[in-house]
Amino acid sequence: MPSTLASSLYALDLPARLALPTRYAESGPPSPRRNPSRMGSPNPHVDDLLAALDHESQRHPALSHIWLRTMSANQYADMSRALRNFAREYSIYSESFCAYLSRAIDKLSSPSHRRLLAVNLEEEMGSIDPEDRARLRRAGIDPDQVEGIPHARLYQRFCEALGLGSEELARGAPFAEQWRDELLVFLDDASPAAAVGALGPGTENVVS
Repeated sequence: MPSTLASSLYALDLPARLALPTRYAESGPPSPRRNPSRMGSPNPHVDDLLAALDHESQRHPALSHIWLRTMSANQYADMSRALRNFAREYSIYSESFCAYLSRAIDKLSSPSHRRLLAVNLEEEMGSIDPEDRARLRRAGIDPDQVEGIPHARLYQRFCEALGLGSEELARGAPFAEQWRDELLVFLDDASPAAAVGALGPGTENVVS
């Protein structure tokens, strides 16, 4: 997902719309997580911009939240319950992702730009390319067992394996639902660059 959105950022020529943060103006942005798939843009400033956005997103306070630190350290008294709570909250994001992606696609006027994200939408619906098939096999997963199954359904199966029933998932999580609703409103009002940026550096890059 992040590499697909990065391609869209290239296509949108974001440096024409956004300036690098002032603190990066002289030395350039740090790039501890620079992804080779992002290199080689016709516009040399795009790589620096993406590295700056990556750096900024990784420094967001949400990524050092006490819940994440405690979960990472396996320090909750009832880790099974903590995992179920996480799965329930995150299910709101998972089940709505195609709606986010569709809104971003609707913002793009160029057919080639729309196609870049349409490929990802196809993946969300269960399409698996040869590279992902090989990756699944290396992880011990038979690609034929998951091909054609929407990602939202795969995540639901994960929740079921944790012991979450459909009624519990259907009740929703208020804060997660508020986040979803606010993101949908943002995408409806956003420019093409802002919509792609919200899903790329602002969201998927953080959780990848």
